[in-house]
Amino acid sequence: MLSLFRSVIACFVLACGICGLAHAQNEFQDLDVKVNGIPGASYYLVAPNARDSIGFVDMSGRAVFRRGVGLHTNLAAYGTKKLSVFTGNFGYFAYVIFDSTLTPIDTMTVTQQYVTDSHEGMLWTDSTFMMLGLEFRPFDMSGIVPGGQPNASLMVTVIQERHLVTDSVLFEWNAFGRIPVTDATSNIELRQRTIDYIHANSIVRDRDSNLIVSCRHLDEIIKIRRTDGSIMWRMGGVGSKNREFTFVNDEHEGVTGFSHQHSAIVTKTGTIMLFDNGNLKPNQRSRVVEYALDTVAMTATRVWSYTPEPPLYSPSQGSIEVLPNGNILIGYSATNDQRIAEEVDRNGSIVVQLRRTSDVPLQSYRVRGTSLGCTAIDRAITKPGREEFADADSSTWVCLDVSKVSGSHRTRIERHHYRPHAWQVDDAQVCGPLSLRWTIRVLPAIGIDGSLRFDVDEIASPEKAILYHRSNEGSGRFKRYITQYDADAREIILDTIIDGEFAIAYQECVDPIPVFPIRGATSVPSTTSIRWSESPDATSYDVEVSFQEDVSMPYATFTTQRRDTVLRGLPPSTTAYWRVRKRVENEQGAWSATSSFTTAGTVHVSEGNLESDQCVVWQHGDRLNIAYPGVPVKDVLVYDLLGTLVAWRSFATESSMYEIACDQLPRVGVVIVRGVDGSIQRRTVVRD
Repeated sequence: MLSLFRSVIACFVLACGICGLAHAQNEFQDLDVKVNGIPGASYYLVAPNARDSIGFVDMSGRAVFRRGVGLHTNLAAYGTKKLSVFTGNFGYFAYVIFDSTLTPIDTMTVTQQYVTDSHEGMLWTDSTFMMLGLEFRPFDMSGIVPGGQPNASLMVTVIQERHLVTDSVLFEWNAFGRIPVTDATSNIELRQRTIDYIHANSIVRDRDSNLIVSCRHLDEIIKIRRTDGSIMWRMGGVGSKNREFTFVNDEHEGVTGFSHQHSAIVTKTGTIMLFDNGNLKPNQRSRVVEYALDTVAMTATRVWSYTPEPPLYSPSQGSIEVLPNGNILIGYSATNDQRIAEEVDRNGSIVVQLRRTSDVPLQSYRVRGTSLGCTAIDRAITKPGREEFADADSSTWVCLDVSKVSGSHRTRIERHHYRPHAWQVDDAQVCGPLSLRWTIRVLPAIGIDGSLRFDVDEIASPEKAILYHRSNEGSGRFKRYITQYDADAREIILDTIIDGEFAIAYQECVDPIPVFPIRGATSVPSTTSIRWSESPDATSYDVEVSFQEDVSMPYATFTTQRRDTVLRGLPPSTTAYWRVRKRVENEQGAWSATSSFTTAGTVHVSEGNLESDQCVVWQHGDRLNIAYPGVPVKDVLVYDLLGTLVAWRSFATESSMYEIACDQLPRVGVVIVRGVDGSIQRRTVVRD
């Protein structure tokens, strides 16, 4: 057992993201972030930064959304819904999965006969997780290489896909018997006691659903057939002993091909892109390289590459990610350079650069981009008119009224849910800012005229709100702008379109007001969230909920620092009344006006013939998709067969497809779709 324990610890150290922890700070390092264009991400995941916590690095270089997780590496986000990180606390190695609020919701490991490997673990589908593992297999090397150990231990790569709910293994691949130990590159010592001869460090899905795996100690990218685990091809680099492909147009530092690579990915066009560490090249420099493969002629043609200037060398780790806007995010990791990462465009121009601001080493196994935690919308503005920066699920609360435009202007607007850093204004007395800020980027900045409209429907006293702006996100003084307030639309209007960071404050502090559900709302689920506006000076909020209009007999009372909460188990067909007030230290403010909403009643879903071929409902993960061609949908309600409402959502805008989250979807449920024309459609759904 002791030998196995040491082997496990050795494996953990070899998982390069952990090896930097001995020098990591307990506090987060601020980074120097230089932005020169429109980034493809809102935040960067740099882990580990602090020894025991994760955080998102925003464009000012500060870590936000911090959360303690213990020893960790390999932090990844999946759209705007989930997050995962590899943890190694108390000798227990596992991937922890979080929801969008950074609440842990699951853990995942390989099965017990193996050790979970930190190099790769990811949500493969909505319900499965794909990860690397290691088998420590006793092996007699004495007859394989001169001086080989008769009691050696091979670190054999294992790949497993496991179901998140049932824990069943849906796919397993073991390299033993498929890849000989002697296939390792010449710099891998085969006479040592424990031999890491493959060292897989990334897995991705190819466009045909088979697996692309990076094997660093083979200098190879291999393709594994999903159905039977056979190796379809092996693309070998500088030190590979199985070069099945010929490289075209890829002479680099006097050699062709890559060496000791990381982060091999498949792009949307089907090319292979990877981080080429360059260990076995005579002049060691790291780069990113992209190949188009011809699996008939067996050629790998370089179609794009990026070598940082001045050059740097990352002997281990390193990462790449193609962001939604096409930019490539490159993590440099294990270097002595101040550069942590660069986001570059296809022309090789640096859009964003992240640098250390101290001499304290910071080695992030991978650097990834994400917009989880904010609302970010990209648009190309090509013609005059009103452009809403919103999608079906969320809104930035900003739109552009474009009066004149020449050419195409790439525009990215982000709404962030925390206060601006380093708040400084010239006003003598201001109460603020709110926990709300926007960043607006327009490229090119000239050739477009019009106004910016900020939706302030969810803040208290919007007519008193003051809009502030500064050019550089995270630094400099905010300038107060003269604006107009549209009371009907509840919008603040700025008569110009400019780049920068925007925030809201008040000349005098205001009291909170109920925001959601809207006053007088009906058919509200029995489990619902309530939300109120922010008072900048509040240290906490008191909330009362009652079934009496005068709130004389509260159903629930509580004090919280949050600005929302969830009410559970409300009775059906009942009107609830609620109000909120702020606390400033020990001082209490005035109660808000009372708001109300009415919960949904039970329904007899078996009555009536509401089925129609016109309306289609289908399940995708924890969401239901609804298509109702020709009829704008007012709202969607989901009931179980006992008539209990388990999910509800209303829609304000027309769409080709509607979506509703249904975390508590029963085994058999009934979906009621109500159109704005008064039509009602019913669908029975069976949970996967």
